[in-house]
Amino acid sequence: MRLPYTICFIQQHHEILLIHRRKQPNQGKWNGVGGKIEAGESPLAACIREVREETGLRLRQPEFRGVVTFNGESGMYVFTAERWSGDVVASAEGELDWKPLLWILTSPEATSTLPYFLPEALGSNPPVEHAFTFTRAGEEYGDVVDYEMKPLRPEWAVYDRPISGI
Repeated sequence: MRLPYTICFIQQHHEILLIHRRKQPNQGKWNGVGGKIEAGESPLAACIREVREETGLRLRQPEFRGVVTFNGESGMYVFTAERWSGDVVASAEGELDWKPLLWILTSPEATSTLPYFLPEALGSNPPVEHAFTFTRAGEEYGDVVDYEMKPLRPEWAVYDRPISGI
């Protein structure tokens, strides 16, 4: 299974910077900042680049917090960050806003998977896999029908080296 994406949750004063996505997947929903890993790029490098492109922030020491997988087909590397430089600048990807964790976990405007994995990702436990099974609606994933937290596969724990086959 390939994990071609990254997502990052940037924290400040008990709030998290989210993006209101203008594109699929999750168009019209609030989610963490991230995107596609480019050829020859490590998940960590992709996280840093995507955050800079979408927010204007330069991350310092993002922390790897695990992976999220979708229907056993695809997935993303999850990072958190509490240190950065620069000012938040909007991009074409979507509106940015700082949201309290309670809002993220309870709002229908947030991506439906966040209540399942975000508290764990923000915690201090070792990184894990958050495995989701969704209904399918054409090319898009639908509703969550199953969720399981699993031990992290060793190959996914190497998040700071380029991934082949992306």
